Amino acid sequence: MVDLLNIRFVITRAQDFPRMAAFPWYRHIASLPGNELFENRTAFPRFFLVHQVRVVGSQEEAKDLIRRHQINLRETATVEKPIDLPLDRGDARAFDRATTLRYEPTAIEISTQASVTSLLVLSETYYPGWKAWLDDQPTPILPTDIALRGVVVPAGAHRVRMEFRPSILPIAFGISAATAIVLAFCAFLYRRSVSRIQLN
Repeated sequence: MVDLLNIRFVITRAQDFPRMAAFPWYRHIASLPGNELFENRTAFPRFFLVHQVRVVGSQEEAKDLIRRHQINLRETATVEKPIDLPLDRGDARAFDRATTLRYEPTAIEISTQASVTSLLVLSETYYPGWKAWLDDQPTPILPTDIALRGVVVPAGAHRVRMEFRPSILPIAFGISAATAIVLAFCAFLYRRSVSRIQLN
């Protein structure tokens, strides 16, 4: 899971150095006051393409597959509903590309290049309010690998854009606007009543 979440660097306590150093995929980079810094050399890319999916009935089933090492998450993603993907060809992966064009807290844009229809896996938390567009056309975001996001992309070159647009936002804006109008009206009435008192 550390690899899947694109965690490239790990800070640990100095006394945990021997345990971390025992794992060959962690490379010691530096010693800090009371801590040790390691690089995770097997971290997944932030965004990547897979050609296979495994349908699971629950998050617990997905966790169990990962815990027992019964699934290679670099090649296969866990999803809640079947996705129609073509039969995987190992040589096709050599042509896969997922390039970051824009990365902001509320907006992500990625260009993809795939030889066959694939699932773009984003090491980003699946959370209501995110919307996705494939070549400027709305497309669904699929819960993937327990808590991440996935988008199906066709073969060829495409552009995937995501923006955080929670449905509560327009409601909150409307409430704020109405509150501002009421407060402005109350301030107007207050000033008018003060002016009348001063005139009298």
